[in-house]
Amino acid sequence: MRASDIRVKVIRTNMTRSISEYGIDKKMINHSLNTAYKVLELIKTYVNLSEKVRSEIISGIMEKELSRLLTEKLGFPVKSATSDMEPDLLFTGFKTENTVEIKVAYMPDGRGTWRGGSFSKRDAPHLLIARNSDLSKVYITILHMSPEDWKSPANAGSEEQTYYAHTISKKELLLRDDKVEFYGSVERRLKKDGAPSHMIDMVLEKLTLSNS
Repeated sequence: MRASDIRVKVIRTNMTRSISEYGIDKKMINHSLNTAYKVLELIKTYVNLSEKVRSEIISGIMEKELSRLLTEKLGFPVKSATSDMEPDLLFTGFKTENTVEIKVAYMPDGRGTWRGGSFSKRDAPHLLIARNSDLSKVYITILHMSPEDWKSPANAGSEEQTYYAHTISKKELLLRDDKVEFYGSVERRLKKDGAPSHMIDMVLEKLTLSNS
């Protein structure tokens, strides 16, 4: 058995609450992303935004919308964060394992990393969103992550030291059978003869968007 397989199993058994208990589903994700799309479409008529800022706006809207929708669905308050020190979503009806983090990253070709500040190192489910520039294609999954899945960049003394880069590779995502994928997939690239290769691709899926 490979070391990576062992680590995946350890992570999976650390969590006793199932992902489904948090109530996050594809319909509410689609609704929340549509809200984010409309806001970005409005903003771009006035200012040009960097991809980093766009991701931050999308993440903030996801927090607010999912908080509202999950409160209605679960019957108890699900609170969104009011500062970076707080979890993105706090499930007040759960005494333990009561937080979910949301990470959005610009990854138009399936390459890149999800990033977060030092307070992001929570032992909790993470909703990971990879997107293209106009939010028309996404890869979205939710899986449990432990603090060991985050590491500080090696550039000592640099501004990057205040962030933690996501360490789960596409290979590890492929191995994580505890993840729930809402949009897109992580899969092995096929050779010309149809056999799987060692290359792994993140495939973004088209998102149904509406201006109405």
